[in-house]
Amino acid sequence: MPSSASLLKLMDLNLAEANREQARFLTPCRNVEQSDVLYTASGTRCPGGPFNSVLGIGDGCPDPDTTLAYAQSYYSELARGFTVYVRAHVDAALGVACEKAGLVRISDSPGMAIRVRVPASELAPSVELREVTDDGAAAAFTELLAVAYESIGLSGDITRKVFSMPARWRKPHLRSFVLYDHDVPSAAAMLHFSHGIAGVYWVGTIPDARGKGHASAVTRHVTNGAFDAGARAVVLQATPFGEPVYRKLGYEEVTRYPWYLSRHR
Repeated sequence: MPSSASLLKLMDLNLAEANREQARFLTPCRNVEQSDVLYTASGTRCPGGPFNSVLGIGDGCPDPDTTLAYAQSYYSELARGFTVYVRAHVDAALGVACEKAGLVRISDSPGMAIRVRVPASELAPSVELREVTDDGAAAAFTELLAVAYESIGLSGDITRKVFSMPARWRKPHLRSFVLYDHDVPSAAAMLHFSHGIAGVYWVGTIPDARGKGHASAVTRHVTNGAFDAGARAVVLQATPFGEPVYRKLGYEEVTRYPWYLSRHR
């Protein structure tokens, strides 16, 4: 079981791998590492989140001025905006620089972790969890997330575009699951394994199925599945919708990952 200090580092590494991978979901993509900073560029110009993102990957805070200057040049050339991820435990100076530069903080996502299995809970008879293993399940996963994430401001069209190449995200280190209720796709989540841990991403529930415990059920399922597969810890960055669910399951806040948005001008 990782110590608190090593867990923070592993969380950062898993997030960096997830951002790299999610940029690769949609071609053409172009990821660059420059001075211990990862700059991702996906096949979508959506500036929010991992698709076009800036994230420090070194042990210390990257030089704020150099980082933002390179980002402005890099993404301007690609005619798009970008998101700067700030690791609250190490990147305070970068956060201050983003504020001074006029970037808008659009999220203050808690980085959460759990080191033990979640207690088992029996599913309702109408509920079944299935792993995404074929094109039909991939289509159901994509459409579900397209509808679910509109609640936090991500256009369904962008989500459909990002997941439009299933061969690029159906990989051994990425496992995706759909919860069906009365055979209707109702909730979903993705696991990303790296560095001996697993990250939970893309947890979503369609609006008509909210309040039924489906987000809790799918998160419980993927969390325990990650431990079954050998993960030493399971981590995530929570949305406002998800944070109360994760806390009830036993996830604890370890740090924060504020997001700062720069739109293309």
